[in-house]
Amino acid sequence: MRRIPLLMLGLLLLSVPSFAQQQEPVPFVDVSGTYSYVRISSTKTNYNGASMSFAVNPNPWLGIVGDVGGYHQAAPQGFPSNNLITYLFGPRLSYRTTSRITPFAQVLFGGVHATEPGQSALAMTAGGGFDLKISPRVSIRVAQGEYFLTRFGGSTQNNIRISTGLVIHFGQR
Repeated sequence: MRRIPLLMLGLLLLSVPSFAQQQEPVPFVDVSGTYSYVRISSTKTNYNGASMSFAVNPNPWLGIVGDVGGYHQAAPQGFPSNNLITYLFGPRLSYRTTSRITPFAQVLFGGVHATEPGQSALAMTAGGGFDLKISPRVSIRVAQGEYFLTRFGGSTQNNIRISTGLVIHFGQR
């Protein structure tokens, strides 16, 4: 008779660690809008702009990302200003737990178009950041930092892109 309550208590105690390992539902889609700062190393110029990304999450740790950005560089008087348009795609790895913080790393490949001198080139970013969940549907992209490679004129430019903004989550996995 005493064995049944002891067995139930033992099963309950053994199941406690499994509760701690449960994850919150993974969003099916993440859409973000961010302010971005871009520093072009070869010309030592600064660009300010925005980027939008769309990520489909087939499982808790993998996302497939599409990212489009537009950045403006205000030139000194008498010189033409310049705009950059980026279009990038690739994988994002996220570490999702029950914590409100979701760190991620990504590598994106695609292209960039500069309005001055009117050229398009290869582009790539590699980096990461973290999102801070403020509700089940909304997170703040607190920080995102990336190495931003461009390949204009047959030479490689080593640049950086830093972003911060808002992430909206849709659906659940």
